[in-house]
Amino acid sequence: MNKGISAYKKNSTESTVAYADPHKLIDMLLSAGIDNISKAIGHINRKEIQQKGECLTKAFDIIQALKQSLSEDDNEMRNNLFDLYEFAIESIMKGNLKSDVVLL
Repeated sequence: MNKGISAYKKNSTESTVAYADPHKLIDMLLSAGIDNISKAIGHINRKEIQQKGECLTKAFDIIQALKQSLSEDDNEMRNNLFDLYEFAIESIMKGNLKSDVVLL
């Protein structure tokens, strides 16, 4: 039964992504990144190091993909997003290294 639910959720997510406009897709990615950071904080609190690393790797990959998807245009919004993504990536790396929930 659990496999069926997982398969349904995966199909549902894939369908949503396939038809999402760019703003919705960014929202979905940011939500997934935040969700993984939240999960990692729980793993830190429970001293579950491997799971913490897996969640933070997913969050890192999501933010890195968002950063890489920015246009090459040099404008204020792009530069602000770039700086924000850099800050998030740095915070994830430091939080992971130190297992510090405050940094996350």
